[in-house]
Amino acid sequence: MFSKILSPLLETPGAVAAAFFDPQGQVIAQVGDRSAIEVLGTYHSVWLAELIRSAEACGLGALRELAIDFGGRRADSALVSGRYYVVVVFTPDGIPATGRNALAQACRALAVEIG
Repeated sequence: MFSKILSPLLETPGAVAAAFFDPQGQVIAQVGDRSAIEVLGTYHSVWLAELIRSAEACGLGALRELAIDFGGRRADSALVSGRYYVVVVFTPDGIPATGRNALAQACRALAVEIG
């Protein structure tokens, strides 16, 4: 079921993988290139946790999305509910902005599923 929700994310130009993670950074479901998500997805849990704490401490509000460009790969992530999140990995020439709507739809659908 979760993989079915994630699959449309791979239609975004340059998207090679997408995964849904629990608050501890464990993969719940993934689609696409497994190796692309293994490294970036796990590190995202650390970065997200730190940024969430920092944003709250500074009064910036809740962190919703994070985009990182590594040169060799790009990664966009979005919080689903609580500290569950989705990461989409792109090739360097990918166009993550064209998939923002699909990412938002996936997050809404996953939030409903995890209740």
